[in-house]
Amino acid sequence: MTIKCPACKSTHVRRSHWRRGDPAGRMLLFTAHRCRNCHERFFRLASAPFIGAGVVVLAALAIGLGVALGSAFFNAEPEMESTASVTPPAPVESGSAPPSPLPARELLAATADQGDAKAQFQLGMSYRSGEVGSRDYPLSYKWLEKSAQQGYAEAQYALGVMHVAGDGVLQSFPAAFRWFEQAAQQNHADAQFNLGRMYRRGYGVSANNSQAYMWFNLAAAQGHSGAREARDNVLTLMNADDVRKAQQAAQDWRPEVVKN
Repeated sequence: MTIKCPACKSTHVRRSHWRRGDPAGRMLLFTAHRCRNCHERFFRLASAPFIGAGVVVLAALAIGLGVALGSAFFNAEPEMESTASVTPPAPVESGSAPPSPLPARELLAATADQGDAKAQFQLGMSYRSGEVGSRDYPLSYKWLEKSAQQGYAEAQYALGVMHVAGDGVLQSFPAAFRWFEQAAQQNHADAQFNLGRMYRRGYGVSANNSQAYMWFNLAAAQGHSGAREARDNVLTLMNADDVRKAQQAAQDWRPEVVKN
């Protein structure tokens, strides 16, 4: 059965090692996976034989010692979402040899060197994922930053995700907030959702339910899958006047237009 990444829908998925912070209850009933494309880590229900064994062991643990509970980085909400990805290579025709990945990267690098923001973003993501050559985090950050500084929203968002996760760069919530905010101002729905979460939790910025509501509301208006629930949850923490002001702020908001 083909396993797909829930974030970017890529089938380039590999098994992931268990980590100390993973919920103990998942270790016997689920398998951990990581997307090679966007680095999203997720869990899938294990096959039937493993599930049966897991249930027996879990029952014994529950009787003797109890089941240890893990904690996630953002407890009550889904993980930061990442949609940034590298366009996969074209399929190889039957009977022909697979193309070398080096010319594709060299061609991309030549375009990026000329200042093309989209090419810079794609080159940065290729170094991050290792899809079309070796993985190199410093070069990934270098090219993503060049693209982001030109106002390319996908690159800004990718840098935000890297800083939240500490993936190939020092973990820094203030830096993540700055990049998410720049992408969100260009109407990037995932960035708006993550910006709302940072305002809600107070990561990288002072907690502000009104701002969280506004950004969740904007993301939900674009059909973001988690934004509607997050918006309605924060709504219960606000008074009527704050809700009215936050809704008006969302109505008055206009996206920035950046020419790349």
